[in-house]
Amino acid sequence: MSYYAKAIDILTNPETDFRDIVIQIAKMNPQAVVDAVGFNPWERKCIPLIRADKKIGAIKLCRELTGIPLKEAKDAVEELMERMEKMEQME
Repeated sequence: MSYYAKAIDILTNPETDFRDIVIQIAKMNPQAVVDAVGFNPWERKCIPLIRADKKIGAIKLCRELTGIPLKEAKDAVEELMERMEKMEQME
């Protein structure tokens, strides 16, 4: 059985203690843990707009999904864009 198949078996087992797994993964590759959790729901929905160079649309969607004011939404989208850029540079 391949490592991939073993990993799927472990992850789909309802008795798996994920805390120990995450700790081991974090020790070996902390970026993997951060990337796995990386984006919250509004960010995931705004990413396609950012990639399509539609920053204003992403800001509008951020406001719609979160209810935050314009300035905070603009700051949040710009921070998201910076994180995306950093992640792309790491790849």
